[in-house]
Amino acid sequence: MKIINWLKENKFQTALIALLTVTFIFMSFNNRENLLGTNKAEANVAMADTFTGVQVQEKVVTIFSSKYCPHCHDLKAFLNSDLKKSYPDVKFVIYEVQDEGVIPLFKEYLTKADMDPNFIANPMTFINGEAIVGFNNPEGVGVQIKETIEKHFYNGKEIVKKK
Repeated sequence: MKIINWLKENKFQTALIALLTVTFIFMSFNNRENLLGTNKAEANVAMADTFTGVQVQEKVVTIFSSKYCPHCHDLKAFLNSDLKKSYPDVKFVIYEVQDEGVIPLFKEYLTKADMDPNFIANPMTFINGEAIVGFNNPEGVGVQIKETIEKHFYNGKEIVKKK
């Protein structure tokens, strides 16, 4: 009862508290990726080396897949059996398109790759703004993914593969 009386007597403070509460809720919903710790990795982010001041490119491959897509499962198996071993300095980020908040990020990647943002296909691999659609096998699209990684991150030179 004391709180209700205080609120009635202090209308300015009550309005201020209400405004701050609404603002906090609005900002929480608009910024939920940061609050929930969702990682929005950007492909090939430039960072300055703190010792030399030289720009260093972070090697990021972003994959959008579906939990229900057999080609997506094949790509993930290829990723775990070959790509991660062949390119240990490359960060592979996988987003599941059915997870909340992923579709707007997917459309953002499509737009950056000069593709129709309404185009939907799985899996889709993005390497430094270049999109690779689908996955058939390691000898097909798998080779295309490797060549694109080497083109963007190693100046087209094939790196020595670790066994």
